[in-house]
Amino acid sequence: MSLPHHADTIVIGGGTSGAVVAGLLTELTEQTVLVLEAGPDFGPFDSGRWPTDLRNARLLGTSCDGGYTSEATYPDRTVAFERAKVIGGCSAHNGCAAIWGSRIDYDAWAASGLAGWSADDLLPHFREANRRMRVRTYTADEVTPFQQAAIDAAVANGVPHAADLNDLDDPVGISASPVNIHDGIRWNTAFAYLDPVRHRPHLRPQLERVSGSCRLHARVR
Repeated sequence: MSLPHHADTIVIGGGTSGAVVAGLLTELTEQTVLVLEAGPDFGPFDSGRWPTDLRNARLLGTSCDGGYTSEATYPDRTVAFERAKVIGGCSAHNGCAAIWGSRIDYDAWAASGLAGWSADDLLPHFREANRRMRVRTYTADEVTPFQQAAIDAAVANGVPHAADLNDLDDPVGISASPVNIHDGIRWNTAFAYLDPVRHRPHLRPQLERVSGSCRLHARVR
């Protein structure tokens, strides 16, 4: 694979955050961006090339798994540590939970000297990420009987019911999770941040197969 002689920015890893960084840089600037990713770039969502297990939010995809296990940690058993080698990273194969966290943590970061990292500073970015990632929360009629039984059992044992798990001021509670799922599709960061700018001349995906496997090199320039 040939690489360009020059790039204004090199993003090492086109995973969950790498796709976001590359997409926003391409959208907001005119600089060239080179993304180095060990896995494949299957192109935009509508390319028809994305494996079913990575698109279908009902499945936990393994077709581009990195092959990491717990063998060194638990010698008596092997537990898979699923990590995706693919553009979009683990957002392309994970469980689609889109949880913001707690105000306490973000405000503590700001208090420690990280200017711009308070909950109020981050809130507009969380909302924009939800918009791009098509995050939604299941309605009451969509919750399955098993899920409702789990929620009811937790509430009966003292865990408060949360109206919104993304309420930064409500750190304890149980509810249906907000999810980055659109029409049954796991809406990963490549779909959300790279697809809208793939047409721009300084963002050019390239793909190179290695031994016919899923371990591919993707280049975005």
